[in-house]
Amino acid sequence: MSNPVLPAAYAVSKLAKDVSLNLAGIQSAAQSLYTSLKAKPYTAESWSLVPLHPDATVRTPQEIIDWVFLVSALNFSFWSDLPSDKRYGVQWKAGVDGKCVDEAEKVHTGYWSLIAALHRAKEEGVDITNPKVYKELSVESLRKVFRSDQAEEIPLFDERVRVLREVGEVLCSKYDGTFATLLKASNRSSLSLVNTVVTDFPCFNDTTSYPGIDSPLPIRKRAQILVAELWAAFGGEGWGRFLDIDELTMFADYRVPQILHSLQTIDYSPRLVDLLKTHVNLPNGSPEEVEIRALSIVAVEELRLAIARLAKEDPEGGVKVPNAVLLDFLLQLKHREGIVGSPGLVQLEFGERVSTAGDEGGESSAKFDVVGE
Repeated sequence: MSNPVLPAAYAVSKLAKDVSLNLAGIQSAAQSLYTSLKAKPYTAESWSLVPLHPDATVRTPQEIIDWVFLVSALNFSFWSDLPSDKRYGVQWKAGVDGKCVDEAEKVHTGYWSLIAALHRAKEEGVDITNPKVYKELSVESLRKVFRSDQAEEIPLFDERVRVLREVGEVLCSKYDGTFATLLKASNRSSLSLVNTVVTDFPCFNDTTSYPGIDSPLPIRKRAQILVAELWAAFGGEGWGRFLDIDELTMFADYRVPQILHSLQTIDYSPRLVDLLKTHVNLPNGSPEEVEIRALSIVAVEELRLAIARLAKEDPEGGVKVPNAVLLDFLLQLKHREGIVGSPGLVQLEFGERVSTAGDEGGESSAKFDVVGE
């Protein structure tokens, strides 16, 4: 079984007009990442070290599995035009499971606002990761779960309620009320699990199209994130052991393309840069938006191959070549640590307005902002 996402992305890259690979930039970024990996290895176990990620060594497997599934189902659209002190935010602890215990509570925004809201709900006695519960919770109860501690409420609340109802009903009617049943049936195949997820849960089935390519193009962003985070949460062992995890691609969201552009691994045409400087919203499925996602997938694969070549040339270096999943995680970590591109480079921030399953998930658009010149 092969992953259809990668060949689809390469097909777009051959026809793309406004986004291209920068081979010199890829080599430079690969060298930088290789040096970093040589100094400090980055592995699947690193996932549990993130302050708000639950730790599988202190929680039950089913709790971890249903947590990761729920987060993946709701992991879309945290973009806001508001400043950080106004946008949707959840004030809660800095960490869980013994992490950051000496730090004060903080307001979490973006993706982390979702994580904090779910932790808060659990602390308040809501069994929010239980599909039997969240598929039946009233709208009022869900508003309380996702309530904001700042001016803006959670984006697309009604869409998130719809997703909870959909995935909860499927899990309860087909999989004994837990994603663990489906995970066990995958026979340790990440691709088999992704295929089942996009088939049985319509909100995960994101496809797109591109001029000159007749067949639908699979993106499978959240379905791949779901499987990758299960793998990482269990350190690639036990419930998280997949024999084909290396077949997954990076996750074509908004943050990694921004990082890849800042590292000069992908280039934008002057026309696209001028367009983005107008703060335009690119419609979901527009050629420019598809090119950015597709070329990001290709760029991460080319980064992986370049790192593999460096490791082969340096057999004493002891660097284990990361797969695309770990590269995605690592790039986001480097971003949080302040890694940026070359001085003077126009950096473009790509923020998803909606990132559910394309047409099935509702009308979508993507916003890019010039954040520095």
